[in-house]
Amino acid sequence: MPFQAEVAELVDAPDSKSGGGDLVWVRVPPSALASTALPASRPPDLLPLAPVPIRGWRLGVAALAAAAVAIPAVAGSGSAGVLQDACTTPVFQNGLDVVFGRGSTQAAADRITRKATGVGFQGVKTVRDTCRVWKSALRGINSYDVAVGVQSEARRVRLFPTLECVRAQEIGQFQAIFGTRRTIGDLQSVIDQASSKGYTGIKTKTAPCGGYQAYVSGFSSQAEAEGFAETATQRTGLKVFAIKA
Repeated sequence: MPFQAEVAELVDAPDSKSGGGDLVWVRVPPSALASTALPASRPPDLLPLAPVPIRGWRLGVAALAAAAVAIPAVAGSGSAGVLQDACTTPVFQNGLDVVFGRGSTQAAADRITRKATGVGFQGVKTVRDTCRVWKSALRGINSYDVAVGVQSEARRVRLFPTLECVRAQEIGQFQAIFGTRRTIGDLQSVIDQASSKGYTGIKTKTAPCGGYQAYVSGFSSQAEAEGFAETATQRTGLKVFAIKA
């Protein structure tokens, strides 16, 4: 399921099992809904994210920060897809940012960063969002659960970060996406299913908003990639689609 959202706004919703407020939903902007298939039982613009239970926020912060750094990066270069301009600090893979706040100056954003790092979020950095805005963010997270866990830990110390989808900047490469899954392990079933129908040489990369995608490239045009995707869908039973990455 491809997630093409630029920004994800977090909204609290009760857990259907516990009735509590620990389950976090992502409110996807309207621009994403055309390419995002959601279950009919969910509100039309919400995607569920599983909370990560942590006993002791200090231990949790350290563990989650380590997990964010340890997740392998398998994508090419790119930059955040949120109001980009020539001043935007580049990022080098799709994924998620945990944003602790923004400021109209670097000094203002630095104060937010110092507050976050002062209570244990050592991976938080000040980066330039646009020519007029700086933000304090923990970057390079590829897991929904890790990102939501970081947010939950921050709330325990009265910090209220949001999650934002980071999409790689286009490099002009046409790709056919065979599937998107939360983990590399989950994605292997997609690769195996495609391989069983003769599609070999499938690559993996991080997906916008976290998770991983299986894809092939090397097409000379969007039309060629779309024709390939249509045939691959029929042969494999997977919902293969074409993009310009």
